[in-house]
Amino acid sequence: MGMANLSYNYTNGGINNESNPDKFEGKEIVLENPQRRGYEFEGWYQESTYNNKVVRINGYGKAIITAKTVSGSSAECNINVLPTKSKIQRIISDTSTSLELQWTQIDHITGYEIYRSKIENGVYTKIKTITDTTINTYRNAGLETGTKYFYKIRAYVTVGAKKVYGTYSDIVSATPVPNRVSVPKVTAVECDSITLQWTGMNGITGYEIYRNEKESGNYQKICTITGYKNVTYKDTGLIAGKMYYYKIRAYRTINGKNVYGVFSAIINKKPVPMKGEIKSITPNGSKSLKIVWEKNPSVTGYELYRCTKKTGTYKKLAEIQGENSCTLLDKSLQSGTTYYYKIRAYKSVGGSKIYGVMSPIKSGIAK
Repeated sequence: MGMANLSYNYTNGGINNESNPDKFEGKEIVLENPQRRGYEFEGWYQESTYNNKVVRINGYGKAIITAKTVSGSSAECNINVLPTKSKIQRIISDTSTSLELQWTQIDHITGYEIYRSKIENGVYTKIKTITDTTINTYRNAGLETGTKYFYKIRAYVTVGAKKVYGTYSDIVSATPVPNRVSVPKVTAVECDSITLQWTGMNGITGYEIYRNEKESGNYQKICTITGYKNVTYKDTGLIAGKMYYYKIRAYRTINGKNVYGVFSAIINKKPVPMKGEIKSITPNGSKSLKIVWEKNPSVTGYELYRCTKKTGTYKKLAEIQGENSCTLLDKSLQSGTTYYYKIRAYKSVGGSKIYGVMSPIKSGIAK
């Protein structure tokens, strides 16, 4: 990586000596005489008068040298010592208005020139000269979202006051589009809804949310959200216990047309009743406790469990129908005894119960 190309073009029928290398690594090269059947060469010269003999190559550029035979005939050679052909490794959409290029570094050069066009075979304009050869990336900002751009790059070496250029890289292209949406998070789950949240992105018009009941297959768009700061969505009307899959993509509207980014990673979740929560347990006269819990929206009912030991085996004390029924009076208790309770909500679906997470344990002492 990083060697220069060294080429020999013999114009009078000679062939290169196989000892002469085809790569230049920044170190001088002792130039061997050419070869041709029936001829004996005595050396290379800078001009046809044979005054200045050439024995070494020690830099970049182009030169014409002449090989002289013992008998007086000659073989002319064009020598090119050029930086290696550049190679763009990758080009990605950095934001909806920028692209980032990365190329293979080349040793023993002065810098790189980057060229761009909107037409693959059109006129390319130099957009950047990189003089720090330790850098092999460039971020091209201020681009038009949804427009395809073409790039090529070449390395150069400064020799005196002139630049000696390597061959242009192969042309690569990319289109700036909105970034991929971060992996969405589920921030809330109820028995008939799932709430999603993701990280907002500057410079976009909005987001599209897609849903499916299988990880693969055709996802249906369920919502379009405008505004880059609007990064939550509550999907309602779901079936408890059924798995739902989601993916999101950002878009930017340019001249009435939406330009889309890549879909986010897929996430999945089942809607189930919210986690139970007992609000209070208080004495209610002699040998009874009043248990009050948080209402759980859209559930069928609740199951309340009790035990006389916090880490013991809990038994179902009662099943309470209706989401709004959020109190129970536990009677006929033993005075001075501590009772421990936990509760969970459920939703009846097709004859089965879909349960939420059991609440934390809460205790009360009967009087």
